[in-house]
Amino acid sequence: MLRHRLLEHPERTLPELRRILTGHTPSSNRKRNQTQGDSERTQQVAEEAGAIWLSAQDAADEQAQITTELQTQADAAAAEMETARAQVARLVAWQQRSGGLDFTATLLFSSQDPDELLTALGIASRLAETNAQLYDSAAQLTNTARSLQDQAAVAQTELDRRQEAALAAFEQAQTAALEAETILVEQQENEARLAAQLVVLTENRRATEADYNKGIQARWGAGAAGIVTASGWALPARGYISSRFGWRPPPLPGVSKFHSGLDLSGANYCGTPIYAAAAGRVTYAGPNGGLGNYIQIDHGNGYVTGYAHLQPGGIGVRIGETVAPGQNIGRAGTTGLSTGCHLHFILRENGNPIDPLAFLQNQGVVFG
Repeated sequence: MLRHRLLEHPERTLPELRRILTGHTPSSNRKRNQTQGDSERTQQVAEEAGAIWLSAQDAADEQAQITTELQTQADAAAAEMETARAQVARLVAWQQRSGGLDFTATLLFSSQDPDELLTALGIASRLAETNAQLYDSAAQLTNTARSLQDQAAVAQTELDRRQEAALAAFEQAQTAALEAETILVEQQENEARLAAQLVVLTENRRATEADYNKGIQARWGAGAAGIVTASGWALPARGYISSRFGWRPPPLPGVSKFHSGLDLSGANYCGTPIYAAAAGRVTYAGPNGGLGNYIQIDHGNGYVTGYAHLQPGGIGVRIGETVAPGQNIGRAGTTGLSTGCHLHFILRENGNPIDPLAFLQNQGVVFG
């Protein structure tokens, strides 16, 4: 209900939102204390729901990688199987064209010279052995391909189950985070957004930059900023790459051994601005277990991005908000299971994690 009331009137001012959420003006100390208590309770629920979601999502991500690897093996085995079958088919066709020759009988009745007969029998023996090997190899490759395909099918079923569990956990976490967020409106100011607006208002920008910003905002939305590629993608944060996508030894206990994203770091990285990688709608903004303070954006066409470990108070957008590429959405931190300030950037395609570095570079995004 609160979410619908907020999204129906995005033009409302902060005081109006406060009255919607609390039913009272913020001047009452007693109601402020009540809001404080509600805030603490809803925040705790949101943190617990976020932790459950992360655990379910980690399980789905690992299963997605296992399923992909099994399917790759199954496809390779199927290709080998088809090659072997083709060889056997050619052999059978040749034998049929030759009238189904019995090599031993043919040699016994056609050769009169003992030496020629022995030589021919040796050739026939090797041919028979080769034929048997071809048949055995084809049968073995067929069994291997079927076994791997069965394993891939089982893995896909398990992946579907885990993805459903992750989606259910996400929806619960989203609901809890939204409730906590609406109550926290009383106590939190959107410092990242205000700072960005202040810079725009006070900095003496060159006309060329102003024209550029006007152009990308006209195309991608009012919040668009920075360098946006022709396909509408932008760098999510400055910094060097400290950890890539893929399997790795867990840096901390409780961290998944599959690194589902790309880590960007740098000197004095705490507070570094984080930007939306593309236009989209914020579907989550709140705690997410080991990922700490977390933002998730749905960009459509099956693409979803995630921004993890944001600093306390570093989430600058709300669930349901529309963002533009390059728009400042938060600030880097080290919340959750983290060894230091950095951005853990996640990219999913149709629910499965993919390598953000390769994808963004293909879109023309330059890292550094």
